[in-house]
Amino acid sequence: KTGTINGVNALSGIVAMPGGRFRYLSIIVNHHTGDGDEALKIIDEIAQAVASQSIPTPSPRSGS
Repeated sequence: KTGTINGVNALSGIVAMPGGRFRYLSIIVNHHTGDGDEALKIIDEIAQAVASQSIPTPSPRSGS
């Protein structure tokens, strides 16, 4: 889900990962004074990093 109003850009979503795991993300850039296209580019880069395998996903806790 994306959203844009003057000076604010946002992206929220769910990324399906291998092994049936999911990553949830919500990125909001508020009160930026730069170009909205540049904000969207940065948001896309962050979302790609979250979806990549390079971020460790913690193992579920055992019920002990």
